[in-house]
Amino acid sequence: MEPLCYVDDLPLPPKDEILRRLNGLGGREAQLEILRLLCPCRNSCRDADVWRAVISLYTTRRHHAGEVREGARHAVKSLRERARIDTRAAALLHEVEAGPDQRRHEWLWTGNDARFPKPVRNDVPTIIELLASGDPREREDAFRALFRTDRHVSRAVFDEIARKAESPNPRERRNARAALRLIEERRATAA
Repeated sequence: MEPLCYVDDLPLPPKDEILRRLNGLGGREAQLEILRLLCPCRNSCRDADVWRAVISLYTTRRHHAGEVREGARHAVKSLRERARIDTRAAALLHEVEAGPDQRRHEWLWTGNDARFPKPVRNDVPTIIELLASGDPREREDAFRALFRTDRHVSRAVFDEIARKAESPNPRERRNARAALRLIEERRATAA
């Protein structure tokens, strides 16, 4: 499994336009474009109706080309990957009943209090994004995943965040540096 690669992209259109495109009313290219934009690495969409439509494209065999199913599969797979750390994404998967096969590192969202899996290097991009988001709930999810039992952050995870702080990609570098700053502040207040 490759880690999510977060990128800046165009914003999502309104919900009714998203659903129109997902239903193929704008043609196959419009479907592919909206699936690309719905990927959690590009935009945040937590609307259950939208994700049910995406899952339908992924799970049912229509007359569409395989690339539409593949685009839907990629978006759902990315949402599941993000849900390891992001409780809102996990709740969305639970709501649309798309989470039962979200089992990796013995973690499964059940709708109750989140028990975060041990973060691994593939989780680093999501942790960085959540910490850099400015959203208090997303930041808390990232901190709860990072500091599961104490002030200790896995060395491999911390080293990966530090490595991304030197990335040639300006967005990745900026967000990783913000994440490192917040981690150090959290460590200092917990000491």
